[in-house]
Amino acid sequence: MTVHDKDTEILETRETTKKDCQQTKLCSIQKDIDMNDELKDRIKQLENELKDQRYTDRNTIYELENCVADLQKNILLQQISIVILDRTIRRNLTSP
Repeated sequence: MTVHDKDTEILETRETTKKDCQQTKLCSIQKDIDMNDELKDRIKQLENELKDQRYTDRNTIYELENCVADLQKNILLQQISIVILDRTIRRNLTSP
């Protein structure tokens, strides 16, 4: 093997190594891009789940507020009934 052949072999090996390294970098970059896309999709999915949960929470709060209003109305009606019953009993006791 001549010196020129050896130099050519070294240069070819260097070029092959350089190409392999570039290919590896490209593969790594592509993997990063793919993972970023997956992460973006996951973020969108989580945002949608959060929006759905907020909607559900708002509906639950609305239902609970309605229940509280109904209970307050029932309490008021019971208090009115107690006052009426109390007056009726007093009237009956004071009537001759």
